[in-house]
Amino acid sequence: MQRFSRRSVVGVPLAILAAVSMSSASAAPTVQPQLIDDSTIHAKSTTVGGATPVPTTRTIPHWYGQTKDATNGVTYGYNMVGADPFNCSGQACDVTVEVDITPLIVNVGGLTFSGSDVLAATLASPVFATNDYGMTPYATAAGAFPNTPAFIRGPGGTLSQGDVTNLLQLEDATMRAQFNQTGSSTYHLRLHPNVKPPVTINVPSNQGTLLQSGRGVIFADVDIGWWSAQINNLLTKADATHLPLFLTDNVLLFEGNNPGNCCVIGYHGTRAVGNGGGSANSNGNSVVQTFAWASWVQPGLYARPGMGRRSVREQHGRAVAHADRAAIRLQRIPGDR
Repeated sequence: MQRFSRRSVVGVPLAILAAVSMSSASAAPTVQPQLIDDSTIHAKSTTVGGATPVPTTRTIPHWYGQTKDATNGVTYGYNMVGADPFNCSGQACDVTVEVDITPLIVNVGGLTFSGSDVLAATLASPVFATNDYGMTPYATAAGAFPNTPAFIRGPGGTLSQGDVTNLLQLEDATMRAQFNQTGSSTYHLRLHPNVKPPVTINVPSNQGTLLQSGRGVIFADVDIGWWSAQINNLLTKADATHLPLFLTDNVLLFEGNNPGNCCVIGYHGTRAVGNGGGSANSNGNSVVQTFAWASWVQPGLYARPGMGRRSVREQHGRAVAHADRAAIRLQRIPGDR
């Protein structure tokens, strides 16, 4: 039986869209980019904020479920994006999440990093474009770990054989496979992009700088706290029933007030109107806003040849994992031991 819990958190069906961009920053730097050692460049993602929803339609489509852990007898509840694959029927199983994409034009240290430069490639990526995921010609295989390369390109094979010839978005294919809803099933979780006008963000010198990788790639490095405040300001105009996606190019974030503590390349989160749990005047229908920020990464930012492309595969895989795991916030149900 479907129900909602005040302790659950509605998650996001998209957290990170990372890929390789051939574009570069424009203009000329007014500060000298700092050379950063490869050992300190780590592709990281995170979550921001959180919300405690009540039964509401003022957020993205989601459903509630419970699962008992057979190892400890504890029942956990969770909210997931989309339709309930176990109880929906017909067209009610086919859910589309509207994704409002806002390219961000970021000015740092005299250089401009424009999300508009990678908009077309974003729309053509597996996040939004459809493909046949029934088979794959190649797959990541073990390399010479702990030596390099840790991973290599290996032979492919069957992926979601039930959906052979079905053209699907990556997340849709993943959700259908994990819920055994392949083939002729009407179950879908689709992402529909809506492109919004670009927004310019000027980063103060005390909140961001320019870094340069060992291969000469210059990128923006911005304080995560300051950046998140800018994203929160943009969310004041967002539609809570849509997923806002803020898109940047070669903009990464640092943590702990240390530009060398790099690099967050994307995050997702939720926020509620009111003091964390939603508005007290919502009549049981609080606004819960989901959102995501994602940055593209230029080839050469990471150390090994092909690392950028490997990062693409890892980040798309991480996006799927976040849509799955981060869309779920497990909670212990009272009364279970």
